[in-house]
Amino acid sequence: MVMAFRRAVAVVVNATTLVTLVIGAPIALLHFGANPLLGTAELARGPGGGLLSLRQLTPLVIILLWVLWLLVVVSLLAEGVARVRGIDLPRLPVLRPVQGMAAALIAGHTAGLLTPASAAMGAAAINQIDAHSGTNAVPAAAAVAVVGQHSVQAPATSPATAPARYDTRAATVQTPFTVGSVTLVVGDCGYTYRVVDNDSLWRIAKVCLGDPERWPEIWDLNQGRSWPQVSGNTRFRDPDLIFPGWVLTLPADAVPPPGAEAVAPPVTADPLAPASVPSPSLSTSASPTAPPPRNLSPSVSAPAGTAADGDDGMYVAPSVASNPPSAGAFQSGFATPSESPAPAATSAASPAPIASGSEQAPARSGPSDGINLPGGWIPVGLGAGLVAAVAMVWRHRRHCYRPTPVTAPRLADPDLVPPLAAVTRIRQTLRRSAPESLTPATAVAPTVRDYHAAETRPALPPIGPSGADLAGAGTLPLSAGLGLQGPAALDAARGLLVATLTSGSHDDPDAEGRAIIPAATLATLLGVSALEFGSISRLTVTDTVADAITDLEEEVIRRARLTADAQTATVHALRDNDIHAEPLPQVLLISEVPDPAWINRLTTAVGLGYSVDIGAAFIGPWPPGTTLHVAEDGTTGDSDEDPRLAVLDVATTLDMLGLLRESCGDHESVGSRNAAAVGPPSNPPAPVAEAKVHSADGDAPAPTPPSGASSPVTVRVLGCPAIIGDNGQPVGGLRAKALELLVYLAVHRGGAALGDIMESLFPDATMRRASERLSTVVANLRGVIRRAATASTGDPDTAKVRLEPVVNTGGHYHLDPRIVVVDWWAVTDHYATVARAADDLQRLAHLTAALDASGGPLADGTDYDWIDTDREVVRRHQIKLHTHAAALHAEHDPHRAWHLLEQACELDPLSEELACQAMRAAAGCGDTDAVRHRLKTLRDALDKAGIELAGDTAAFAKDLLRQRQRPPWPEQDPRHPGMPS
Repeated sequence: MVMAFRRAVAVVVNATTLVTLVIGAPIALLHFGANPLLGTAELARGPGGGLLSLRQLTPLVIILLWVLWLLVVVSLLAEGVARVRGIDLPRLPVLRPVQGMAAALIAGHTAGLLTPASAAMGAAAINQIDAHSGTNAVPAAAAVAVVGQHSVQAPATSPATAPARYDTRAATVQTPFTVGSVTLVVGDCGYTYRVVDNDSLWRIAKVCLGDPERWPEIWDLNQGRSWPQVSGNTRFRDPDLIFPGWVLTLPADAVPPPGAEAVAPPVTADPLAPASVPSPSLSTSASPTAPPPRNLSPSVSAPAGTAADGDDGMYVAPSVASNPPSAGAFQSGFATPSESPAPAATSAASPAPIASGSEQAPARSGPSDGINLPGGWIPVGLGAGLVAAVAMVWRHRRHCYRPTPVTAPRLADPDLVPPLAAVTRIRQTLRRSAPESLTPATAVAPTVRDYHAAETRPALPPIGPSGADLAGAGTLPLSAGLGLQGPAALDAARGLLVATLTSGSHDDPDAEGRAIIPAATLATLLGVSALEFGSISRLTVTDTVADAITDLEEEVIRRARLTADAQTATVHALRDNDIHAEPLPQVLLISEVPDPAWINRLTTAVGLGYSVDIGAAFIGPWPPGTTLHVAEDGTTGDSDEDPRLAVLDVATTLDMLGLLRESCGDHESVGSRNAAAVGPPSNPPAPVAEAKVHSADGDAPAPTPPSGASSPVTVRVLGCPAIIGDNGQPVGGLRAKALELLVYLAVHRGGAALGDIMESLFPDATMRRASERLSTVVANLRGVIRRAATASTGDPDTAKVRLEPVVNTGGHYHLDPRIVVVDWWAVTDHYATVARAADDLQRLAHLTAALDASGGPLADGTDYDWIDTDREVVRRHQIKLHTHAAALHAEHDPHRAWHLLEQACELDPLSEELACQAMRAAAGCGDTDAVRHRLKTLRDALDKAGIELAGDTAAFAKDLLRQRQRPPWPEQDPRHPGMPS
């Protein structure tokens, strides 16, 4: 009642003001003799040659008052028309003095008068509908009042199937017509509903809040917002004018409208919205947590071996069709463990959250979108560059790896550690916020032959982002010098250093930035660790600031000469005009502000670097250029338009610089040092056919299955992961996250802590949400294994036994080896037995058994964020098994040895050591074509990975071919013609 009284007072005040201005003003002027016609006639006589008298000035004042009145009337009419049409009227030069007042009067009058009217009409419509067709006929109140569409004809629907509309003009019940849809945000979830004409905030409040009088709460939450992709620059300034497609936020206690479809609404906040307007954000209330996103559209069967969209999608195993889910599966957001659900279309699905449930999601939009790390913050582009550098490090390690014979039960190579501790967090954040950055669609650059042979010169791919772009400083004037001060000035300088060395790739040399830094500045940034820091080819560390300035000046002169020779003004023009030009990436000087004696010289050098893509960043104020105050979170201002710079602490920077040093090939792989090539065994082995696996070597006996259980269930993680049924086919009904948990527990044979599992599988969920999801995933995994165990016996009594294939032992999960048999475990068991075997006969038997159990790479076809190191561990085991077996076969069966080495090369085509061993074996068998093929395959693989082929490898292949081209030896082996006996 109080609010209604206030609005009534506002209506009266606005109406009185409007009537006074439009009608009262001219009446008052005419009443007091201010006739504009008489005033104009008096003014036309002129001053008569003297100054204007008071009597002559009176007509002029009268005319000015009438002109002012006309401007007010025109402004009111213009603002009223704009209000009806739903557009924002720009300030016109002629009407500017009075247009603001007119806009305020029109807005206040419509908010106070028209809104209650429409609300009353909405209430009448709802009551009329409820009286005729019941409450179930009322559509969800995501509806809006839409103008300009009353001429649309209503569809021909029966009153029994469509809601009714109350027409105040005819006072009859009519069938409404659909005019579009809007999105309502309730908590963390969005809902889309088809809108009918004459819907209003009153109706939304009635359906979602239970009280139509609460519609002003919805208005207060959304007032002033805009949706440019829907209605251009028009803002929500009138509660009677709402466009279909808008996203409206409801109060926290709102309930979802019945029958509405769940969607994920946009999470990007309106940058121009007032600060008091909350954007859709993560809910921190005590309300039940929303289920994970789900594909709500009619689903298409996922390809074999893939997971459907969403964290809890169903994993479709090859050649296995999953059954449809139960009705209750979608109500809880998870599938029942005892059933075999699959993606299915549903209109009553669980709501989709706005964003992932991470408490660390940045609240700001625009430049603040990035990755939060334990040691700082980096933009998305820099995160993608670091992920690419990690992949490059693994390629270098594989390329330099030299396999050794199996001499220890466990593989403990020193380089089997993650290249970057934060890589999993970075990849997980990118997969959520920028998945396209993990698989960039890079354009294929034409080769030199293709470019010169083409009649029309093909366009070259664009140059990638520079280091300044990756660090968030792409729009800052580095060419004039950038000063960094504030609490995070050193952190920002570290971010610029890392970003500069991360930019570019071997396919994009124009973006491979270089950094110049004095040794004193490097020590300031890295502390005492700078003394032990190795060299990086793209980082120049000078002894003094003077040396750094000299290097900068020399690079400026060199680049200026190159641009002058090409008759271009800038490096950018040189890249565009001369395809054969030398790559000239960005060069960045990072230094503390030098002594005043060096300021003029340094200012000149930096200024000359503008046209040749050379810039400078200084720790401290830099008066000749621009100085930024960097906050601890990297922000440089209060506005979202201000850039946010990457900020890193010392430990994180050292970790990233070590990664970049290894990715550039400046660091010898750990695995390549102190490693001997695989040699032949000391004692010749017995024939393979006579080899038998003995259990007297200390092998652990097979675990005894629990009472009443069937034979162990086979689990395959080498190759396409699956649970294998008694028919040899993968078992269906396994959720995607349950399959990932199965692989995780398989590679962590001794068990894994619940915290580690949740961090790997559900890093962006809240703690309570992750615990709930893990419990559901474990239940699904247990249920599928139990059904597989029951089906293997066909004995109904087996189902009565409560098997626990996934055991929880005080905060740890592990797979029960009495219930499941994992192929990877069989490989590691035989691998350990090889190291303990008494003779080559037993070694070869266990090597053969391990190779038979190895079906392919770990979890082939999957892309889990945590799996890189584990996948490389599996690859190393498989390579060592192949090379050791080949060494044992070399003397008695060289063709078998060659075949095993070729298989090892297929496991890792980047290894030059494996390629050399395979070429040596092929040459020993007299197959020179195989030598050439292996060399070409190695060269192509290394070229694709951006790694150069060692010169001694090519010389080694040529030497093998030269030896095989000599005349055959006089004595031939009758079993293998062409080979010496």
